[in-house]
Amino acid sequence: MAMSQHIQGFYGQVFKARTPLRAFMNVALSGTSVWSGAILDVGGTRQPLPSYHAYIPRGADSTVTCLNIDVQAKPDIVGDAAAMPIGAEAYDHAWCFNLLEHVPDPATVLREMHRVLRPHARIAVFTPFFTRIHGHPHDFYRYTDTALERYIREAGFSLERTDVIGGGPFLCVAAQLQLFFPSFLFVPLVACARGLDRLFAWRWPLLGRAWPLGYLVLAKKQ
Repeated sequence: MAMSQHIQGFYGQVFKARTPLRAFMNVALSGTSVWSGAILDVGGTRQPLPSYHAYIPRGADSTVTCLNIDVQAKPDIVGDAAAMPIGAEAYDHAWCFNLLEHVPDPATVLREMHRVLRPHARIAVFTPFFTRIHGHPHDFYRYTDTALERYIREAGFSLERTDVIGGGPFLCVAAQLQLFFPSFLFVPLVACARGLDRLFAWRWPLLGRAWPLGYLVLAKKQ
């Protein structure tokens, strides 16, 4: 496995100042099956290297190529995700994390991913939902699971599963307060919020799905 020897759990990541959203995303990705072969990281960066590289299980033969429109991200390929300078069926799998909210036409990006992938390729797509407005360079959208799944299906992929990341109103509120608390206070705040969400979910089981921090969708090229 091409994975870090210093993988941290959810609270360890939050204590190190990662957002609850990113910490949950990393934990969810660590539970996916092994990714082998040539992988295209759409919107990925080399500078800095994203934390999810330490969590995603990868085969010994895997190689990751980053595509990004921003040269400062030091990508392997500089290019627009909506018009990739890549030939058809060039990659075995693709990742697309925290990108679709920043593109004006997500359908085109997903169709481009479909074009550059070989038959039966797997994709992992992550988008935030309850989070502050942020740049890189623009912030256009937030997607529900219904919208995200529709875009992915219409691009030619078959859905495998959709994971709700985080979930619950108390955690959503707590996650927005990270900037105002030092880590030694923020971690207990998040723990209390998660406990309250579990308590209320016992009474209202669908509570978590109504207040997601984000979504992780796994799909396959048909």
